[in-house]
Amino acid sequence: MEPEDCKDLIPEMKLTLYSWGNTRIESVNKDEQGNVTHVNLRLTLDDQDFKKTKIAHWISAHPDHICKIQMFEFDNIINKEKIEDEDKIEDIYNKESKFETVLYVEKAFNQLKETESIQLERRGYFYVDKINGDSGILHYVPDGKSKAVFTKIKPKVVDFDAKKAKKQEKKPENKEKKEKKKDEKKF
Repeated sequence: MEPEDCKDLIPEMKLTLYSWGNTRIESVNKDEQGNVTHVNLRLTLDDQDFKKTKIAHWISAHPDHICKIQMFEFDNIINKEKIEDEDKIEDIYNKESKFETVLYVEKAFNQLKETESIQLERRGYFYVDKINGDSGILHYVPDGKSKAVFTKIKPKVVDFDAKKAKKQEKKPENKEKKEKKKDEKKF
């Protein structure tokens, strides 16, 4: 299951396994850091009430059903909006622009072809770079959304000082203009 889906689980809680059905949680095991490592569930497929239940995305943990793959994400390489002549490249390049995450995916991954694009549910779009038996490499294709569930990249985090400073300068000026227009409308 997704770590995000596991963090609030407690025994006897009702949990819906996405595209399968309802369950009751029997026990939740956590490591020293409080991360869920194992969840024991009892299927309650007769329970068809899906309202107000927590939903977990999942895949089988059986080794014959999964592939372990690498996913790569790339952030902005340059951390400045406009490069000036006096800028030194070592001062403006993002030293942490490549991120690798291990994902577990269904065995059907092996049926994909290199260079294909796919969509992973709740994740986004990916470019299949390499398939090597039960492993592979995916590259995340940014879609412009400001928030992704798994991403180590935080879009729009790159702080462009010049842009920020301009906005700060305009705020008081804009406020004054708005107040002046209000006063003019009164007369």
